[in-house]
Amino acid sequence: IMYQRSSSRHITINVDASFCEGETSGHAITGYLIYFADNLIAWKCRKQKLVSLNIMEAEGNAMVEAVKEAVWLRNIVSEPLDIEEE
Repeated sequence: IMYQRSSSRHITINVDASFCEGETSGHAITGYLIYFADNLIAWKCRKQKLVSLNIMEAEGNAMVEAVKEAVWLRNIVSEPLDIEEE
C-alpha cells in the first residue's frame, strides 16, 4: 500500500447502496470508501442491519452509516494533526 503526501486535509466519502428487489430478506447492501488527504483510509461493504422498503431508504441508511464512520475517524485524526472543524 502506498500513500501519497497531500496538502489537503479533507475527508471524502463515496457511498452506494444496492436494493435487491428479488431478495426476500429486504436488506440492502451498503458500500462506502472514506479518503483522508486523497488516501483511502477505510472501507466497508455489507448487508444493512435495517430493512429498506425502497432504494431511497437504502441509500439514506448507507449515508448515515458512512457519515458516522467518517465522524469517528475525523475525531481520531483531528487532534494529533491539529485539524480545525469547518
